Amino acid sequence: MVNLRSTLGAAPQVLHTPNPMNWREIPMLRLLLALLAGIGLSRWDINVYAVAGAGALSLAALAWMNTRKTPFHQRIWPGVAVIASFSALGFLLAIAQQPKYQPSHLLHYGSAAQSATVVGRIQRIEDTGRKLRLQLQCQGVQPQTDTLLRQAEGGILAYLDIDAASRGLRPGDLLLFQTELRRPNPPANPDQFDYRAYLEGQGIYHQAFIGEGQWLWLGHQKTLLTLTAQWQDMALSTLRHHLPTPNEMAVGAALILGHKAALTDEVKNAYADTGAMHVLAVSGLHVGLVQLLLFFLLKRIPLSGRKWEITRTGLVIAGIWAFALITGASPSVLRAATMFSFLAVGQASRRSSSVYNTLAASAFVLLCANPNLISQVGFQLSYLAVLGIVYFQPRIYRLWLIKNRAGDYLWQLTAVALAAQLGTLPLSLYYFHQFPVYFILSGIIVVIAAGFILGGGLLLLLVQSIPLLGTGVGKMLYGLIWLANSGVFLVQGLPGGLMGGIHLSAAGAALLYLALLLGIAAARSRRAHWAMAALVALLLASALRAHRLYEASGQEALVVYQIYRHSAMDYFRGAEAWPIYDSQLELSKLGFAVEGHRLARSAEPMGSFLPAQGADVPPFVWGQDGFWFFNGLRLLLCSPETLPSSQAGPMPATDLVLLSHNPKVDLRELINQCKPRYIIADGSNPPWAAREWAAAAKKAQVPFLYTSESGAATITWQPELLVEAHFNTPEI
Repeated sequence: MVNLRSTLGAAPQVLHTPNPMNWREIPMLRLLLALLAGIGLSRWDINVYAVAGAGALSLAALAWMNTRKTPFHQRIWPGVAVIASFSALGFLLAIAQQPKYQPSHLLHYGSAAQSATVVGRIQRIEDTGRKLRLQLQCQGVQPQTDTLLRQAEGGILAYLDIDAASRGLRPGDLLLFQTELRRPNPPANPDQFDYRAYLEGQGIYHQAFIGEGQWLWLGHQKTLLTLTAQWQDMALSTLRHHLPTPNEMAVGAALILGHKAALTDEVKNAYADTGAMHVLAVSGLHVGLVQLLLFFLLKRIPLSGRKWEITRTGLVIAGIWAFALITGASPSVLRAATMFSFLAVGQASRRSSSVYNTLAASAFVLLCANPNLISQVGFQLSYLAVLGIVYFQPRIYRLWLIKNRAGDYLWQLTAVALAAQLGTLPLSLYYFHQFPVYFILSGIIVVIAAGFILGGGLLLLLVQSIPLLGTGVGKMLYGLIWLANSGVFLVQGLPGGLMGGIHLSAAGAALLYLALLLGIAAARSRRAHWAMAALVALLLASALRAHRLYEASGQEALVVYQIYRHSAMDYFRGAEAWPIYDSQLELSKLGFAVEGHRLARSAEPMGSFLPAQGADVPPFVWGQDGFWFFNGLRLLLCSPETLPSSQAGPMPATDLVLLSHNPKVDLRELINQCKPRYIIADGSNPPWAAREWAAAAKKAQVPFLYTSESGAATITWQPELLVEAHFNTPEI
């Protein structure tokens, strides 16, 4: 039988899977849970000194209890003291990461946009095609209102015009630049991806746009990160030479080096739709394959003994970290390298070691170094996938014993795919809202291919300077990547391959995991009450979903979205969403703004209609000359194509006026004629026009919203008209 232990090249007796309820074998898990509890508490407004004092008292109590013999009935208290101490540690480590507790952080120089002179060192650099995207670590700042350059810290995401000078920039370069530091905007639409929170999780709180001639190169500091960037550039040049076609080059660079800038939307969609996207981000799968390859090669050396075993483990760990550095030292690969380093140490240990304890220890170290990792999707999915493989794969594999070697190998891969999917399914549905039906088929293709491609890519980098051998390995690598891409595109084209539009709430995901844990308890104990509890958890998750669908069936609302320089709305009627948007809006931009809210409302997008053209109007909506009636809501859409004319006669009273694409209209006259109860200007209008309309609306005492400042507007009219802004005031 092949499971995670043998897959990683370990001797079967080294790591074992204990009874999950045997806490003595997994002490690090207890400490990890305590640390996680403390990190979770840091999200609440709790007095720091109170927590620090509680932690100190717990340590003091623990030290006191260790000096005396504790009666058996009081032995719980040392454990309580340990848990309290590590919870306090987690709280304080997480608090220390928050900018308000860092006196020199950039946020203390003002949250509003302001011009400043900044000194920053490049951490990462990426060519987006139109601009260079730099991840900088601030070294100093001089606000426009100050005369001194002051020491400052904090991450900055900067965009720099591409020219001959900027193309020579590398990680480690120190730049002086004049810019306007801005906080990233919060999501302007309901249930939209929160890019601001994502950046803050990476330690980045400001954005900057640096124009040509507004920066100076101050010098370069050689660090390990700069060396890895140079290695990666050389490796990319080698791959470009041997992988001439765009798709093969993009997949090869992503899989071997973690370089994803060349991936096209076509390739991304194909791998995402088939559940194989993880293979394009260097992480646990790749590090595990490298560890397997190193163990395989080193075991061929005819040496034995304890010293060689320790040396071999050291070489494997060194190889893992060398691979992590060559692939750019991204957070995902560093996380995976740490995890597999702990596993390698556990495998080399003479004493029996629990894989759960080893995984808990690696997570504990990572979270101590960066408590924000707990909120990162990659961290969560990585550990859940490995836990799923460790626990479920051996049990799934034993369900079907195949004597044929090839069939047995495919069944092993299938068992791994099923086990990983069991561990990650609820969280994947919660984050990504889709389920790839043929994930087993695509998983077998990409896992087999990834091993050969990764090995072939590393071999190519070693022998590329040898003319005939380098050319041969390059052609072989190209063929492998072409076959992998062809297989993924073939799976994507199969009918019914993707179940999309799945909305699972956080409570629903938690209930599914609870049902999974209760099901495991039922299978291990063979007791009916655990099975009944698992069934109850599943029924509760189903009831939550049914309640959401019931609420959606009776909804009716109009949502005016905020999309820069464009106009877009959704008319929600029951479980249907009727999109209304201008013809110049790209579908990718529209989807980014609206898909999350449609999922949250459990509404399926129907055929769109364009009011300006009067095409494909649903039968329950009536409109003419810019006036539209949505089952009781009277809307005047005022755009250059649908300008109302007073010469056509008196205008009917309306509930809502929507100003779109900067119409040339006298708003005061329009208010006098239509008597609107609300006026909304969407993101297609310039700010100066919105200010003029706001003044006119204020004078007429009509509520006015400008979605570029207020965010999306949600209009409901049953039982009474109500307009709600996504956020009340603009945040700059």
